[in-house]
Amino acid sequence: MEENQISGEESVEAHGPQPMQMQGGVINAEQVHAAGAIKQINANQVTVEQSGVLSIQGGSIEVSNAGVGFARAQTAIFNDSGANILVAESVEGNEPAANLMIARSVRGDSIKTSILLSGNVEGPVETKLDTQGALVFGLAVGAGFGLLLSLFQLLLGRKR
Repeated sequence: MEENQISGEESVEAHGPQPMQMQGGVINAEQVHAAGAIKQINANQVTVEQSGVLSIQGGSIEVSNAGVGFARAQTAIFNDSGANILVAESVEGNEPAANLMIARSVRGDSIKTSILLSGNVEGPVETKLDTQGALVFGLAVGAGFGLLLSLFQLLLGRKR
C-alpha cells in the first residue's frame, strides 16, 4: 500500500490546511467527506468542499466550490464547481460546469459545458457542442471524409 493511501475505512473525514495523507493520496472508503488536495477518491458516497481532486469515482458525489479532473458517478451534484470530464447517470446543481459532460439527465441553474451529451436537460445551458450539434458535426465530418476518399480513389484510379 502507498504511503499516502487510506483503504478499508467505512468513513473518512479529511479536512484542514495540512492535508496529511491527503496531499497526493488515494482514499478508498464507503463514505468520504473531504477538503484539500486529493489525488483519487473511490467511495459509495463522496462529499467534497473547497478542494482539488484529480479523480472521483462513486455512487453519489456532491461537490461544492471545488474542481475535479475526472468524476464518474450514478448521481453527481455540483454546486459552483467544475470538472474536466463528468460522467454520471444524473447531474444536478447550481452552476455545474464541465468541459465534457455526459449524463442521462442534467438539471441545474446555468449549466456550463464545452460538450454536452445528454438525453434530458432541464435548465439554461451554455455550451459549445450539445447532443444535436455533435450529431450534425459527426454527419458532416463523415460526409466530408467519404467525399475525400471518393475523390482520391477517382484520381488514383485514372493514373493506372
